[in-house]
Amino acid sequence: MGHVVLEGAMAALPPVEGGYFDHAALAAGDSGWANGVHPPAWLRGLPRHALGTSLYFSDEDQILRLSEQVNGLQRLGKDGPIGRQDTTLFPTGAFRFVDCAGVQDRVPELELDRTHQYYRRIPAVRDDIAAAFAGTAPVGTTILGG
Repeated sequence: MGHVVLEGAMAALPPVEGGYFDHAALAAGDSGWANGVHPPAWLRGLPRHALGTSLYFSDEDQILRLSEQVNGLQRLGKDGPIGRQDTTLFPTGAFRFVDCAGVQDRVPELELDRTHQYYRRIPAVRDDIAAAFAGTAPVGTTILGG
């Protein structure tokens, strides 16, 4: 639910020189991937607040698949934002998109959130988040476990 708070906060925060954050990591976001035919404005505006942003998503996330059914809209953490390949909307120096569908969680099949908690349970994803915070992660779109 952190993405819901972030969406509201981004509109209220005035931009500051150098941003508020060195890097923002967004993972498994249960928020809409689009506003009509455009990516969410709050996401496009993140460079005013963070020097870099890594967005982690997985098409294997069962909780977000259920959320799509309930909300009738693709979820940011399942597919990344609409237009994520467009470097005009999402400049490579400011955004990186990390597809985590290829990494598997090693918890029992019956756990409801087994595919949703990859960002904290799977070492490859945790290592990538740490690299993003350290400034050593690759730029552009990354596919983990693929």
